[in-house]
Amino acid sequence: MTMIHTAELDGSEELYVHVMNAYVKPYGNDPLGKLCGGNISLLCRALICVTLLNPGSFKSVIVDLRIKSKGKYIESKVRVYWDCERLSDEVYLLPVKGSISGLVIVPTAQEQGQYKRVGLFKSLQGGHKNDGTQELTTILMNPEYPAGTDAFADFTNNSMFEKEHWVLNIV
Repeated sequence: MTMIHTAELDGSEELYVHVMNAYVKPYGNDPLGKLCGGNISLLCRALICVTLLNPGSFKSVIVDLRIKSKGKYIESKVRVYWDCERLSDEVYLLPVKGSISGLVIVPTAQEQGQYKRVGLFKSLQGGHKNDGTQELTTILMNPEYPAGTDAFADFTNNSMFEKEHWVLNIV
């Protein structure tokens, strides 16, 4: 069973993703029981491709990471709560809310813009000198830093939202 770490949303933090639709497939006849599949389609403002410098083990760890941006590298730190053993040294950070926390995902290699969750991340605010929180905020707020158009399933400029959003699917 995967342990899920969540934080309460009290309305004071900005959300960076919007759910377009979600689907779950129950295992057996009990619609409230165990699941055997599902997916969620999200609108997002940023998806950050990072290289893990010290990925650590299967537990909550502080991870050093490197982000390539505009031909240079930015180093940062985040706390990661892994769902499974790490699969690769390159993962994507999907910022979800406010003080920069979200999902750690990896491509499924089955469809463009399709990912699997492998953990959660949270920025290290305060307490750590040069923790890279400002760099993550800058990347999140500037759409010229996305992971690249081929990392997404689609793009939308829906007038319902202030900014343009990219579409991705998590299975």
